[in-house]
Amino acid sequence: MVSYIFYFATEPLEDYIYPYFNSSGFKTIFHEGKDYNDLYKQLIKEYEDAVSIPKDKTEILIQNLTDILGYHEHLPKNFITNFKEHRSKTLKNKKAQLIKKFYSKFSNDTVINFSSFISQINTNNTHINSVIDLNNSTDRDPNKKEKLNIELQDLKEHLLTQSINKYKMYFSSKNTESFLESLKNSISKKTGTTHLYNNIGFSKLVSSRLTRLENNHSFKKLINQTELEHNQTLGYLPQKGKITLNTKVSFLKSSDKFGEDSPYDKNSIKRNREIVKKLEDFNLLSYRNINDYFDIEEKSIDPEEFISQTLKKQSLVKINETENYKPSEGEQAILTISSILEDTSYDCYIFDEIERGLGNKYITTYLIPKIKYLRSLGKIIVLSTHNANIAVNTLPITTLYCNYDVEDKNIYYVGNMYSNCLEGVVDSQILTWEDKALIHLEGNANMFNVRRNVYGI
Repeated sequence: MVSYIFYFATEPLEDYIYPYFNSSGFKTIFHEGKDYNDLYKQLIKEYEDAVSIPKDKTEILIQNLTDILGYHEHLPKNFITNFKEHRSKTLKNKKAQLIKKFYSKFSNDTVINFSSFISQINTNNTHINSVIDLNNSTDRDPNKKEKLNIELQDLKEHLLTQSINKYKMYFSSKNTESFLESLKNSISKKTGTTHLYNNIGFSKLVSSRLTRLENNHSFKKLINQTELEHNQTLGYLPQKGKITLNTKVSFLKSSDKFGEDSPYDKNSIKRNREIVKKLEDFNLLSYRNINDYFDIEEKSIDPEEFISQTLKKQSLVKINETENYKPSEGEQAILTISSILEDTSYDCYIFDEIERGLGNKYITTYLIPKIKYLRSLGKIIVLSTHNANIAVNTLPITTLYCNYDVEDKNIYYVGNMYSNCLEGVVDSQILTWEDKALIHLEGNANMFNVRRNVYGI
């Protein structure tokens, strides 16, 4: 049965209750009712850290940008002039004519950047290893886990073999092209003839341009996948409204301006905006002056530094999800409690003197309904309080009363307000719940009449 426990005394919370639930596998949070400012900062940091910029995506962005900025096209070969000269200077040397390679044609269409090539292999391995780790950490049939691990390992080896074969083909084709060109050049010099080019370079140009276009598309697509926004409710401030923590991962837009809340660097934002605009606007027409698409200064930037300046995570506290807001110290105290109550991911909530710094209206209109709501979800709620409003109207199932009278061998008494009894743990001595509540709880007698009216006791 789910228990909601209310304490008159605080000592057992930290020494016994919190360690017990924490070590028993319950996701537990303990609010000690002090150091509100430090706790507020800690909560904000925890919510901020829950949103992150994936390292693997950042590395791919850096590599894509490196390839984009380093892209350069060589002047096309004058194949028409080459053909005319070849026809006018016929090879007459009989021995040279026996070298059939002089007339060979070969085109290496593949273009591979080694850094990008290695980066892709590492990315594939990272993704597969993540799935392997998830599989190993999941409680499921061992045979199924082993089968999946074997399949994943096979996939990893397959991708690696495929990549190696691809690079071998590229290496072979590249050197075949170089060999033929060197052989033809040597024959041409010795015989005074002009050899035909291995190829006019068109297929390689198309392949290179396609790769450049793919890099630009991949860059923008990855940015869209990386950008995200998360709103975490911190709570409600009386007469003001809902307070949320907005955490956003965003990439600089060409239209962004520097302002008070801008996460971007003031000194570099202008230059970075110009580069971003060129990345946004790149299309097939951009190949007309592709070697001058980025100026010398833009080509010399450090891609890693550029990504760190343009891909930012920022957290802002907002009121009613629109306006930025800076809570006062008193409001921070309220939010440290309400932010916990708004988070339903915990199994057990422990509060030590939850009423500290809170007004009775806030306790009545927000705190008590929220505690009752969490209980309705099956959550375990443990709290110590001296507030009669909380003690009665949260409808606790169990009360633990701690008596520190040195002459009393009973320290702990257990009971509830419905039976109006507290029974000693050691010798079953009976105390009256209402008598002890009137002594230790802050509130007038009317508060306890509520209990009588509701339960008739």
